[in-house]
Amino acid sequence: WHRHDELPCGTVKQMKKYEGERDAFVNADLKFHEVICKASGNQLLEKSLHKVFLETRKNHNQMNALFGFQSGIDCHTEILEAFKEKNSQKAYRAMWNHMNQAMKKI
Repeated sequence: WHRHDELPCGTVKQMKKYEGERDAFVNADLKFHEVICKASGNQLLEKSLHKVFLETRKNHNQMNALFGFQSGIDCHTEILEAFKEKNSQKAYRAMWNHMNQAMKKI
C-alpha cells in the first residue's frame, strides 16, 4: 500500500473522523471492504466487490441510515484487531457477528 488511508487502519480512522457525515462515512466504510479484498490477493473478488459497490451505493447510504455509525466502527475495529493479531478465527467470528447484527436489524 502506498498511502496510509489505503490501509485497513486508515479506513477505520476515516470512519471515526466522518461519524455523522453519511456520504464520507459510507465511502470510508466501503473502502475498508475494498482494502480487505485487495489484501486477499484475489483480483476477481476485488474487482467484483468494486463493481457491486458502484451499483449499490444508494443502498449503502440507506443501510447507514438504518444502522447508524457506531456499529460499523466497532465491528470494523474488531475485525482489524483480529487481522493485526493474524487470528483468522477471531476475524471470522468478528465478521460473523457484524453480519448477524445487520441481519437482525433488517
